[in-house]
Amino acid sequence: MNTKKEIKIDIMVDLIEYISNKIVDNCDKLSELDGKIGDSDHGENMKRGFSNVIKNKEKLKKKNTVKELFNEIGDIITFNVGGSAGPLFGRLFSDFGNSCEEHKYFTIEMLPSAMNSALNGVKDLGGAEVGDKTMVDTIAPVVDFLNEVNLSELECDIFLIKLKEEARKGLESTKLISARKGRARYLNERSIGHMDPGAYSCYLFFEAIEKYFNDNTEGV
Repeated sequence: MNTKKEIKIDIMVDLIEYISNKIVDNCDKLSELDGKIGDSDHGENMKRGFSNVIKNKEKLKKKNTVKELFNEIGDIITFNVGGSAGPLFGRLFSDFGNSCEEHKYFTIEMLPSAMNSALNGVKDLGGAEVGDKTMVDTIAPVVDFLNEVNLSELECDIFLIKLKEEARKGLESTKLISARKGRARYLNERSIGHMDPGAYSCYLFFEAIEKYFNDNTEGV
């Protein structure tokens, strides 16, 4: 895999639109999951936030750097998702972008640093760690994989599958543990057996990324 191939702003925006549509399409599923351990509004909140990302597609394409792009996306999500999820998912995107500094394009070799920055930002803001039954549980295995693998030795399709598999592994782990953060923590052991909706949202990101680049092979 060519880890230095430039992925320009317009391709990044198309990818973000694809991810956003994935979230919108799974609104009911996310609310169903939230209804098991929360207040059933995660799906609608995420739909509102990512629908606004889609509405701002043309504005996003005018951004000059990857940092500006992801900071703008982070702001849109923060102010439109609401609740505790808004700032957390907003921080995820903003800190991902902050690691890219002033680059006018993205490359795969920038991904480990960007994902480490995103994960650390979410952990810093929300105080969650692996095992707390949150979005961190989905993201952390992906980051661990990126920190350990030699990206240049992987074929692109295998790389994308591995990202999704690691995210799925983290998501599935949230079924086995009781919540220690958010409204779900009040359920104690009754939260066991249910996936965390925020963790599921993060899994959808990686599912969408794999599908997007498999359908658009010129992107990477």
